[in-house]
Amino acid sequence: MSKLNKKTFLVPNSIKSMAAVHIKIYDNEDRQEYQMRISDCNNSIKLWGGLDKDDLKEGIEKINSIMSACFELKKELLELYGSQNLSNN
Repeated sequence: MSKLNKKTFLVPNSIKSMAAVHIKIYDNEDRQEYQMRISDCNNSIKLWGGLDKDDLKEGIEKINSIMSACFELKKELLELYGSQNLSNN
């Protein structure tokens, strides 16, 4: 049984996109790991790690790096199009 199992569509109101983020944490006798799969139509990436201290530290570093890259790309896209109307946040 998983401790966390959540799927979020990236563009929930789009009829063209099935892009999603799916996160899971397993913390039981058989399995102790986290997973994050980011899918955009035909491709996906999966982050995976155990729940021991070193793996958790690396996992947090991976997530921080992804968040930083996302904010940088968002900033550049907004500057490219010169409109804050593209942003929800």
